Amino acid sequence: MSVEQLASILKSENEKGNDDSVLDVLEQIAEIEITLNHLKKTGVGKIVNKLRKHSNSEVGNLAKALIQRWKPLAKPKKKHVQIPQKKIAPSLQSNSAAPRTNVDVVKNAMAAISHLTGNKVRDSVRTSIKNALKPSDPSASPDYEQIAYAVEDEMFAAWGCQKKYRERARDLIFNLRDPKNPDLNENLLARAFTPLDFINFTADQLASSERRKETQKIRDWETQAARSDHQVAKAMTDEFKCGKCKQRKCSYYQQQTRGADEPMTVFIRCIVCGNRWRQ
Repeated sequence: MSVEQLASILKSENEKGNDDSVLDVLEQIAEIEITLNHLKKTGVGKIVNKLRKHSNSEVGNLAKALIQRWKPLAKPKKKHVQIPQKKIAPSLQSNSAAPRTNVDVVKNAMAAISHLTGNKVRDSVRTSIKNALKPSDPSASPDYEQIAYAVEDEMFAAWGCQKKYRERARDLIFNLRDPKNPDLNENLLARAFTPLDFINFTADQLASSERRKETQKIRDWETQAARSDHQVAKAMTDEFKCGKCKQRKCSYYQQQTRGADEPMTVFIRCIVCGNRWRQ
C-alpha cells in the first residue's frame, strides 16, 4: 500500500475515532522509509503531527517517534566541508558510545507501546483483555500488558481464531471486568496461576467467591434432596403444586439449613413426575 493511501486511511480512521485502526496504520507507515518527497506530496507528516497529542497514549507515543524520525528530512542540508580529523586516543575511542539512530527511536517506541499481531480479530481481543486486566494503579503491576498478551497468545495457540477462541474470549473478559470479582484480576497479575491455566479455568474457577458459595449451597441442597436414605421424616401432602406437571401429589420433609432462629427449609418432591424444589 502506498504512502498516499496510508495517509488517507489514517486521516479517515482518526476522524471516525477508531484508535486501533489508527495505531495499525501508524505501524505500517513506520515500516516504510519515508522521504522528503513523500512528506511534500502526501501530507502524511501533517496528519501524523496532529496525532502527537492524541487521547490514546499509544497513538501519541508512536506519532511523536515518527515525527522525531522525519525532522531531519525537513532541514536543509549543509554543504559538507571536510575538516581534518584529529587523532583520538585509543582509550577514548573504546569508551565512546555509538549514537542512537532515528530507526532505534521508532523501534523502541513501538516496543514500548504495544505488541500487535496484524490480525484484526486477535488485536481486538488483546486490547480488550488488556483493558479489562488494567489495574487502578498501573504502576503497581507494570507488566499487566504483557500478561494480557500472553493470555491471548495461549488462546490463539489452543484454538486459532475459531468459534471456541471467540467464545472463550468473551467469558474471560466478562469475568475480568466483573467488579464483584477483583480476586481474579489480582491473582492473574500476581501470577498465582499461568495464562495457560487461566484460559482453561472452569466456570467455578472463574467465579467470584460469593458466587461459588451460592453455587455450593444449591449443590448441597440438590444432594440432600436426592438422598434416598434421608433420616428426616417425610410426609405426603396436596398442599404443594408441582410447577412441571401441575399435580398436587407430593412428598416433603423439613430441615434446619439456616440459623436456629430462622424457619426450616421445606424440601418437596412430586411423586408423579419426580420434580424437586424447596421453599
